[in-house]
Amino acid sequence: MKKNQYLCIAVLLAMTACSGNDEIQYDPASEPLLKLTATQSHSANGLLEQTRVEVGSLYTSTTGFDGGEQVRVYFNNASETYQVGAADPSSYLSVLSDGSLRYPFANVGETPLYAVYPAASAVAELHTVAYDQTSNANYKASDLMFAMKNVDLTDKTVTQNLDFFHQLIRLKIVLTKGEELGNITKLELKNVKRAVSITPSDIALTQGSVSSAADDNDDDILVFSGTVDDSEPHTFYAVFPAQEWNTTPFLELTADGQPITYTLKKSDWINGYEYTLTLDVDKLPESVMLEANITLTDWEDVDVESASRVVRK
Repeated sequence: MKKNQYLCIAVLLAMTACSGNDEIQYDPASEPLLKLTATQSHSANGLLEQTRVEVGSLYTSTTGFDGGEQVRVYFNNASETYQVGAADPSSYLSVLSDGSLRYPFANVGETPLYAVYPAASAVAELHTVAYDQTSNANYKASDLMFAMKNVDLTDKTVTQNLDFFHQLIRLKIVLTKGEELGNITKLELKNVKRAVSITPSDIALTQGSVSSAADDNDDDILVFSGTVDDSEPHTFYAVFPAQEWNTTPFLELTADGQPITYTLKKSDWINGYEYTLTLDVDKLPESVMLEANITLTDWEDVDVESASRVVRK
């Protein structure tokens, strides 16, 4: 009788030990690492090639990433910064590396995956566009982008591609100098709050309040600095967060050494869209304001007018 009791106790102890080992032995690190690539091919409204073109050196579906950029990736209740490789010239895919995010234990259902470029903005939850956007590097660093998808957990061997959407306003300025005007040497956006708070989630990158940038360049964006002395159309670009201009100075152009200011009344920008402003600038007789013929593509309820200096002969 005692022998049977001892045997039962031994069996129970063995079962308890096995159960405890099962719990201890599970290691999340045994789950597969997330394999990632990245592309850029969509506008914020989901239409391919509708808001970005290759001219202007912004990231596009036909250029991809340069390599060396960083994106912040969110997956399985964790986030890490990944390095972006140069885009493959045939597929425009960039391999992401230097991250260690892993799949969850589950083998059914889906889990969200999303990412923000640039990574530093995601970490700070604040994105600031550059004052000087005349260089390719500053221009691309200003280009806030977001990617999101749901990952199927039934196959953890698949490489997941993050397709990034542009999140800011892009302004395209087509500038033509009249023959009577000597030259145009500078183009600057005015009263632009260049910083915007951001909150990434599995459904969207939410933009919050805009504020002045923490630098010494005021609320301005340098779009062009140099010399336009011919009568051909010249195209310039700038990106910035959506905000309001209430009949306030919006654009300052330096022509023949003197500033010309244009004011704007607009608050209905749509993030991710491109807006085109066409300026035909010419010199008129003294005491008459500089005249600008302005075409605003997809702008409604807009009042843009020249409001500053006379261009003298």
